[in-house]
Amino acid sequence: MRQIADDYRFHKQVRGLPTPFLRRFIEQEKLLWSNRIRASDYYSLGLFDPAIPAAAKRRYIGGYHAWRLFFAINPKQFHYLTDKKLQFNALAKEAGLPVAEILAVVTKDRSIGHCPVIGSEHELRTWMVENEIADIVLKPVDGIKGWGVLSLGARSDDEACWRRLPGEELIDIAAVWAHCARYLYRGGVIVERRLQPHPILAEVMPNVLHTVRAVSHLKPEPVIVGAVLRVGSGKGPADNLAQGGIMVPVDVETGQCGQGTVLMNGLPRFVDDHPASGNRMTGILLPDWGQVCDLVKAAAQTFNMQKSIGWDIGLTTRGPVLLEGNWCYDLGVNQIAGRKGILDTPWIEVFNQEGAYRNLGLGFFNRPRT
Repeated sequence: MRQIADDYRFHKQVRGLPTPFLRRFIEQEKLLWSNRIRASDYYSLGLFDPAIPAAAKRRYIGGYHAWRLFFAINPKQFHYLTDKKLQFNALAKEAGLPVAEILAVVTKDRSIGHCPVIGSEHELRTWMVENEIADIVLKPVDGIKGWGVLSLGARSDDEACWRRLPGEELIDIAAVWAHCARYLYRGGVIVERRLQPHPILAEVMPNVLHTVRAVSHLKPEPVIVGAVLRVGSGKGPADNLAQGGIMVPVDVETGQCGQGTVLMNGLPRFVDDHPASGNRMTGILLPDWGQVCDLVKAAAQTFNMQKSIGWDIGLTTRGPVLLEGNWCYDLGVNQIAGRKGILDTPWIEVFNQEGAYRNLGLGFFNRPRT
């Protein structure tokens, strides 16, 4: 009932569509019941369009309690392997996978022993100034969807100030510490060396690391069932959909990009060129695509305790780098980029093979294999 109330309020905020409010609300609530589609999903996926057949709308999956689907795919006892960023990084590095370099951790937990631990503003100042730290990224240990990411570039003439990327704003130690302090009670902040975007993608939007979200499935050999390039908007350091990122479909066989989609006021808008830079995205051949696919498959084998994972791969000047894995990845990313329900993609094999279809509806076994 709480979700229905939230949906009602969301619908009331959407104006200027030809389909009447009540008709949209009723249709979406039916899709909530059968496919976990919330009001926010209904609009971001473009399902308000009356030209889309009802059967096609039933091929989408929404985000309401989506974890129930993934519990059927990825065993709960292994979720920590990807949830805990420090442990994930260590396991991936031990397996020989290219990962971001962790320089320090800002935390109150002094038990972390494999890198410097910073617990106060004074310690942060001393570490950054004495080691001439520059070009770093700070990420909350428990961060999701790009929230709380801070990217710093070169130091200014004032040795205690850095360029905040993307942009020209300067930030000092006090502000950096204030940012980190917000997350101390949630595990702290990881400080990584900043990865430079590949020149092909830096031309689209500089000073943002654009990433590929590639979904793997073990059957039992790893296969890639879908890939999306996430392009940063330039308003912040992250490229996630929640941060205004542009979702661009990628041909898994060739690495070629299709037309991108960005959400404007929660509604999809199709773009060929980057809205900020004006540079073309449609048709780009992603660099090092063969290496990206090899890295995704190697990561899937390394973390083979889970059947299907959404991998974030940074496209950098040093080649593809594994940033993180997500056992409960956002299905909306692939659906928004591909403009079709995920049940009309190779992901349907994951859905059927692992028995996740039993959890599609709101607790009901209502979806036959297709």
